[in-house]
Amino acid sequence: LPPLPHFTPDLFARFSFLFFSPLVSLSCFSSSFFFWTMSKKRSRDVPSPPASPLFKTNMNISPNVSGLLDRLTAERRAVTFDDVTLEDQPSEVHPNDVDLTSYLTRKTALKAGGCASAAMDTVTERELALALAKSGGIGVLHRNLTVEDQCAMVKWVRMKIHFGGMIERPICFRPEERLSEMQAIIKSEGYTFTSFPVTSVDGTLLGLLTRDEIDFVEDSNPTLDQIMKKRPSIVTAKEGTTSEDAYRLMTERKVKKLPIVDDKDKLLGLYVWNDCKADQRQRGTFSLDDEGHFLVAAAIGLGPEDPARADALVRAGCRILVLDSSHGACQPARDLVAHIRRTHGNAVELIVGNIASYASARYLLDSPYLPDALKVGIGGGSICSTKVVTGHGVPQLMAIYQVAKAVRDAKVDIPVIADGGIRNSGDM
Repeated sequence: LPPLPHFTPDLFARFSFLFFSPLVSLSCFSSSFFFWTMSKKRSRDVPSPPASPLFKTNMNISPNVSGLLDRLTAERRAVTFDDVTLEDQPSEVHPNDVDLTSYLTRKTALKAGGCASAAMDTVTERELALALAKSGGIGVLHRNLTVEDQCAMVKWVRMKIHFGGMIERPICFRPEERLSEMQAIIKSEGYTFTSFPVTSVDGTLLGLLTRDEIDFVEDSNPTLDQIMKKRPSIVTAKEGTTSEDAYRLMTERKVKKLPIVDDKDKLLGLYVWNDCKADQRQRGTFSLDDEGHFLVAAAIGLGPEDPARADALVRAGCRILVLDSSHGACQPARDLVAHIRRTHGNAVELIVGNIASYASARYLLDSPYLPDALKVGIGGGSICSTKVVTGHGVPQLMAIYQVAKAVRDAKVDIPVIADGGIRNSGDM
């Protein structure tokens, strides 16, 4: 993995590893990241193919292993990572041919053995979420915040980049506005870009303002229609233009801004040269959403105020929500999943946890509204006190097996995520 900025030894000590089946051995940073790994063979020196649209369960559990764990379960005994080791087996896969692309949910895959941070107030806020997204992982913003502050963090992380994609809602001005008014808005809103379409009230593209037009103003305070580059001289493209098409057209016409318009000249979006020419190899290390923004998740609880929190996060652009509870197999969790599904459909991806048993997994999977991933682990984290305080929990390795078995028996395709208890690379 590439180095992650802003990490300190104290911060490392506060993470907890996370992984799901099938497993692949990795060197780990410390006992505190969430790791998802998925091994796939690919040809050497050939880029990894895009992740398949949906996760497919591939739990090939040896009959000897499953038989042992089932027998221990029947005897009311359990094992965890320190109790077992793996024997070597023949393999035709070279280490250099391993692809660590990993599914976080049924729809979202993380690159480079992606990791996610714990949704803890001492771990994940916007800076760490940004650092992880730049490294192929994802940050889960904690919920010990006001709804407004959590939504602001989501927007801050997402808007740190719009990588190669079309800007669907560019900031526009009206032709009758004056230059001083535009400059005041730019300053008050903190815009760092200097190109703005000029449109009519109905959204028709009339002109384009760039730094060149602004820098050469001689009149002290002209209206924007006096200094803008007018529509006939602006290079535009039609609806459906991809970033690759936009890059090719901008290269041919030697322009750095490409407005996208419909048949009636209504502005639909804007491509920017610096975005489109960005190094695709760099983009390959980032976790990006479908709109080209950095990927970020947010935690919500199971209280009466959390449906409203979930709705606000979705409006802020967050598409991955983590239902964060020390006892995730309960009616409030099912009710909240149902609310989000009825309100937002499958546009929102839901990770539900934490659970640690077969029965708890089936309780969530037998609902008409399914989660997109299950998070396993009660009391296994290095600083987790749930098991001590409440007296309940299951040794982590056995908990993972029981939940994975429940997913397989329910015949659903969702990832199983292990939260906590993984303290070294051998546990992976």
